[in-house]
Amino acid sequence: MVQDKTTAPGYCVLQLLRNDVCLPAEYIPNDNFCIDDKERVLLKNTVFHSVYYHLHMVQHGPAAKFPFKESIQETDVVLAFHCAQRPLEARQWLTGENVDGWPDASLKYDIEKYGCFFVPVDSKISGLVGVEWRISTALAERHLMFSLNNIHLKCYVMMKILLKSYDVFQDVISSYMCKTTLMYCVENTKVDFWQDRNLTTCLNKLLSELYNYIEHVNCPHFIIPENNLMAEKISTSQQQRLLEVLHRIIRSESKMFLDIQLDSIGERLRQKLYKSSKHPPDIELTLSMQRSFVSGELSYSIAYCIMGSFMTYFNKYYQNDCETTIRQFFCKYQDIRNIYPIVNNLQQKAANCLSSLMCTTIGSLMVSYYISIHKCIPYRAMVWLTSELDSDVSSSWLKLATVHYYVGDMNRTEEILSDIDQRYDRNVVMPVCRCIDTSRVNIKGGFCIAADTGEVTDFRRFVSYCVIFMYNEVTIVPQAKCGHVFFSW
Repeated sequence: MVQDKTTAPGYCVLQLLRNDVCLPAEYIPNDNFCIDDKERVLLKNTVFHSVYYHLHMVQHGPAAKFPFKESIQETDVVLAFHCAQRPLEARQWLTGENVDGWPDASLKYDIEKYGCFFVPVDSKISGLVGVEWRISTALAERHLMFSLNNIHLKCYVMMKILLKSYDVFQDVISSYMCKTTLMYCVENTKVDFWQDRNLTTCLNKLLSELYNYIEHVNCPHFIIPENNLMAEKISTSQQQRLLEVLHRIIRSESKMFLDIQLDSIGERLRQKLYKSSKHPPDIELTLSMQRSFVSGELSYSIAYCIMGSFMTYFNKYYQNDCETTIRQFFCKYQDIRNIYPIVNNLQQKAANCLSSLMCTTIGSLMVSYYISIHKCIPYRAMVWLTSELDSDVSSSWLKLATVHYYVGDMNRTEEILSDIDQRYDRNVVMPVCRCIDTSRVNIKGGFCIAADTGEVTDFRRFVSYCVIFMYNEVTIVPQAKCGHVFFSW
């Protein structure tokens, strides 16, 4: 086994030796070997293809299956070489510490004797093709999974079932990634956390950890953390979609179980809940309508207050010059982000909503400033403008469209406006404006229902703030009238 700078973390090449001496490059015993640029004789990772072929097995990556489902139980078969000793990068894990004793020293000692396997598959990130072998710690991980208790396994199974209920996760998030997520969560939490009465919270812990991995496109291997299981497997468009769906699942809390389609679990749970209701159907319907109304009123009130806080900064800083205003908004943005670790979950949500609006404003101010001094718009200005466009359905996107309109990019402008129009469901989305008093508006029924059923777990996706421009942003406002302090769409 050889590892060097050319092999990816968690991978190696297998060099042919005779009596522990490297064979000369001119010696190649058969077609299963090749010579690399260092004159080494290496074993190809296609060496088992002939075995699969003669057994009429259908190959999928390193695994293969027998095609006769009616006579043989469908089973994945992976041919691999066993290595009695672990590579150095797989041994370092044995000396690491954890939060509450899992896995303990005794378990790690037992695992060490299992060694590892060399599985015939190339990595996604190295330039080696046809000769790279993945270091598999499957037996060790199997032993670790057997050491977990019922609540751990329940969460693991429920996580897999939930993800299988959404097509977006298929062929992207593997069972192996789910298992890795579980092991990391168990290692980094106290044993008291994992209780049956705490099932929903435990499951949310797993999903939040997976969300973090997808957000950074990095799911580290549990025993060889340098090996990123998500490397080159998730595109940018897939990442955004995965995060959106996973965020909705996490925020729905216990209602996530009602969305499970596999084996009709969600529908069976609904029927059970309905049968356990203590109220007649007509009273239950009335209570449901009341709950929806209250949920809608609360969600709208929160959005209205956040918009009010944002307007406070506008009114406070609008008289300053552009550079000063940018610095002041940046300081406030930093203050808001700094309170995240010391506030509760509800306060974090509010801070995140406010910081998104401020981030877009900073970008817009920077764009306007550089245009006013006749300089090219810097990359960092567009980063600020586009990094947190999820403040609501439309306002941040409309500011971005305004910038593209100003620079003459009509195709991108039209694309953004068309995208906003598709997301803006007029039966559900509530406009929120503090330029005039809209605190006593009629809340849409669709908004109330969505807020109550969990379809709206983050109200930002179903509110539309007014678009306000400070005087310092007048440069980018189409047909602006300079006599106004700010303009609103």
